[in-house]
Amino acid sequence: MNFDKIKIIYKKEIRELIRDKKMMFMMFALPLLIYPLLIILVASIVISFMTSFESKEYRVALSDNITDERMIEAIFADAAEAGPDDETVVLSENALVRNGSDEAGADADAESDAGSYFFTRVNISSDYETAIADSKINVYISYDEMNDEYSVYYNDSDSDSDHAADYISERLNGYKTTLIHERFDAAGIDYDAYNNPITYRMVDLASGEESVGNILGMIVPLLLMMGVMLGTMNAAADVTTGEKERGTQETLMTFPLSGRELLFGKFLAVATCGIVSALLYLISVGILGGFMYVVLEQAGNASVSISSFLPSIIVTVITVMIYSLFLSAVLMCVCSFAKSNKEASSYLSPIMTVTMLVSYAGYLDIGLNLKLSIVPVLNIVLLIKSVMTFEYDVASIVLVLLSNALYAVVAIMILGKMYTSERVLFGESGGSLLERNSKREKNSTPSYGDGILVLLISLVLYVYVGTLLQLKMPIMGLGAIQLIFVAVVIFAVWYGKVDHVHTLSLRKVSIPRLIGSLMTGMGAYIIGNLLLIPAQMIFSESAFKYGNSVTNIMSDQSFLVCLLVIAVSPAIGEELLFRGYLLGSLKNKIKPVWVILITAVIFGAYHMNIVQGIYAFVLGCILGIVIYLTGSIFCTMLMHFACNAISVCVSFYPDTMLKIMPMFSDDATGGTYALFAIIGLVFLAVGFALLGVFSKKKLSA
Repeated sequence: MNFDKIKIIYKKEIRELIRDKKMMFMMFALPLLIYPLLIILVASIVISFMTSFESKEYRVALSDNITDERMIEAIFADAAEAGPDDETVVLSENALVRNGSDEAGADADAESDAGSYFFTRVNISSDYETAIADSKINVYISYDEMNDEYSVYYNDSDSDSDHAADYISERLNGYKTTLIHERFDAAGIDYDAYNNPITYRMVDLASGEESVGNILGMIVPLLLMMGVMLGTMNAAADVTTGEKERGTQETLMTFPLSGRELLFGKFLAVATCGIVSALLYLISVGILGGFMYVVLEQAGNASVSISSFLPSIIVTVITVMIYSLFLSAVLMCVCSFAKSNKEASSYLSPIMTVTMLVSYAGYLDIGLNLKLSIVPVLNIVLLIKSVMTFEYDVASIVLVLLSNALYAVVAIMILGKMYTSERVLFGESGGSLLERNSKREKNSTPSYGDGILVLLISLVLYVYVGTLLQLKMPIMGLGAIQLIFVAVVIFAVWYGKVDHVHTLSLRKVSIPRLIGSLMTGMGAYIIGNLLLIPAQMIFSESAFKYGNSVTNIMSDQSFLVCLLVIAVSPAIGEELLFRGYLLGSLKNKIKPVWVILITAVIFGAYHMNIVQGIYAFVLGCILGIVIYLTGSIFCTMLMHFACNAISVCVSFYPDTMLKIMPMFSDDATGGTYALFAIIGLVFLAVGFALLGVFSKKKLSA
């Protein structure tokens, strides 16, 4: 590659991005001006809002049978009216106690900080419910003489009424405390000695830096993830779909540039925007932190050494730079499928939503460990959180940086492969689900965007509708999810005027291939479960949750019902979605190896369990190979059925299955695992042979 040419492309893209006012607003105005002002404004409004409730007159009505003058005084008297007499009631905003007690002194000290609210007693002519509803009074108090009980009526939807009720509750509690003291004194009992048999104090050993770091560990990851995403997504859309919309992509390709040189120039420009945006958000956090520090210093509470955060800042900056490289490549890959900026925005919105949700992990009680250090996005959030709280686990830090660097390399490689495709660079021909009916071509193949759209719709329905169905009826809910997948695919094929035979690979298969599918499925099941053994040791908690979920689903169900729902329905629904429509939207547009890997990764992630996801990824790779080489989804459906049917048999007939497959036994030895590895490979080899994989003929014909 010629680095001078890459430099030219880089400068050209940076200049165009700088001229984009929307891009400049997202990169500079948002982090440096809008967010700090917004946070300060919201804080000021909240403080003003709370102060307004503490400086108010509240109207209170009492029932006629309330005659306890001391209780009435407890509600309506002002603290300033208290006299020096020991028996005089002393009021404060928070409590009411007898003057001369320890609590009285404490309340008197707090009196200067009390709000200036007060209660006015009013009489009402209508019933109290109407008076409260019409805001003639804020609170009504009644007395039940039989039960010696007071009732406080208020309107929770009215902020004045709600706060007045809270303040009255505080004053009544103060009056109750006064009566308790009097009764203890009358009985000759020392209240403090009786009610406080032990004394203790809470000592916070956290330093000022650790306390501040704990707060920053929650805020900084969210802001930085937002900064990188906002700075990167607009740039990624502009350098890919923007070129298509402006019609400059073809002009660029006429210059003596290779696809890789063009790619790297654009990629570095997008990554730069992401890094700069993240750093500006970090500066924004620093500005807010400095503002808070000055306020604390003026109040005499500042005891934070800013220099102690220097190592945390260095690690955070390095991490964000690597993450920006990874995210830039991923977003450029996604945007490359779009024909317009509007379409690109619709593709990027789900990614942004997921990233933001994961970023909230900083607010949860989750710590960084070696297992989570390889989970994209989440590992960045947890690493920033840990270093901000001065937890420096060198092994985890190195693993996070290396894994993200690896993900960045893989994403760049995929992007490089995509930039050698004219379909990607210049857009696809044919219709789209988002276009008008008249513009869609009959018997066309779905676009990349159609595949992503159908997948997203299916997964959204799976998460919301499917989860509710499974909570009400676990086993039938699982079957209903598969019916949803089938319905979405059928609708997309019909509405998009898609060539269903080619897209979904609906080709007939011979009897030998059906037998080969069953054998390949059994081989895939054995190999997949053998590969899961080390994964189950590493991710033991995930394996436990998976085992429990399977047990809960199958409990109190017959074998035939479980076979139908767990083996048959996913073999149809999941295959039509993943190896049917999704793979059909990608095949003949991207190299087969990437299509197989992409669909397998998505298929693994769909199961939302690390252990089950690893198994699904291995199975997805084998299923992808088979459908590519046979051209028939019926083969993969039968394979999928065989794998799930064996799992059902293992759950219902464990003793029998242990005799057939002793590799599941807790006492299995390395020799047993080796033997079944050979058996699994033999099943795969024979199955592939029957499927015609080793034939020189065109298999998809």
